[in-house]
Amino acid sequence: MNWYHAQDGQQIGPVSEADFARLVATGVVRDDTLVWHEGMSGWQPYSSVRPVPPPSNPVHFPPAQDSPTPPVAEAGAGAFVPCAGCGGWFPPEDTLEMGGQRVCANCKPAHLQRLLEGAAPPPGPTRTAGGGTTATAAEIMARDYQIDPGERISEAWTFLFREPGVLLFGGILVFLVIMAVGMIPFGVGAILSLLLTGPMRGGLVLFYLRRQRGETVQLGDSFGGFGPRFWPLVGAHLSPTILSSLPWMPGGALLGLGLIGQFSPGSPFQGAATSLIVAGSAALLIGGGVGVWLGVSWIYALPLVADKGYGIWEAMNLSRQVVKRHFWQNLWLGIVFMLVTTAGSLACCVGVLVAIPVTAAAGTLQYERLFGDLAPVRR
Repeated sequence: MNWYHAQDGQQIGPVSEADFARLVATGVVRDDTLVWHEGMSGWQPYSSVRPVPPPSNPVHFPPAQDSPTPPVAEAGAGAFVPCAGCGGWFPPEDTLEMGGQRVCANCKPAHLQRLLEGAAPPPGPTRTAGGGTTATAAEIMARDYQIDPGERISEAWTFLFREPGVLLFGGILVFLVIMAVGMIPFGVGAILSLLLTGPMRGGLVLFYLRRQRGETVQLGDSFGGFGPRFWPLVGAHLSPTILSSLPWMPGGALLGLGLIGQFSPGSPFQGAATSLIVAGSAALLIGGGVGVWLGVSWIYALPLVADKGYGIWEAMNLSRQVVKRHFWQNLWLGIVFMLVTTAGSLACCVGVLVAIPVTAAAGTLQYERLFGDLAPVRR
């Protein structure tokens, strides 16, 4: 039997009984949460439909934060345990118990080094299965962090190819739809792209986040941006895109006028062509730097709107505050993503079908490390 529940104004599901029991145990589904499954006449508070029949294979859920060792789940597929290093959720067979905590393969070297040096292992993030969260925006901004682009790409590759028929193909499908929409002629594609790219990207972020947090997802869930947050996601894509493009425009305009004067005899700009080209090039260089700074500063705005229900300006501000702590690391992350995508495009244009989902998943995993335990906005 599959369950559905309401969360932040959105319908979440279908969720298997085992996953639903995990959401109940971790506090994501509470007594006042509206739930529904086939056979019910309508949505009802969870408190009115208790007790839930237990799953056929019992699950040991992640313990409270102060428990020393998260136990391994025994339910097999769909059961996950948290890594004490990065806070990600992994199948038990992909983790190793070290020093009373379980860690993933990527965190193993650093965790082992801490143990050898006699240092206490880190407490790990406070996130729980299903995305239960407690941290405030102020706490998120006060934290330090490090970004390893190669590690994110490796994690994303492992994540996607664990379930390629759903996770990898879901990313490919979203990318193909965005490309197909943009190819509609007579300017219609350009308008639709402006409206649909935000919800498409936001839906893919939610799709990957839900699976990373231990929920069961289906291919259609990759289009989860077409719901109550459709218009906020439109704005979360358009606002950073337009504002980060504005600094480029004066230099581009001056350079364009200079080129017209240079190559069009009789043009009113012919006499000032050289000056316009020099001034335009300088302005384009300065404006381009400002535009890149703005674009990188707002890279986490759309996921914050999609995942946490933040308003557009709230999300942009929080993203900027977090990015400015390590701007160059975030810029390098974006450059690596572009290099991976470019390399995929050069591979007979087929590799891009893998490169795009990999970079999208890597960006989502990086977002989860930074903001995974941020408390959602209750509106």
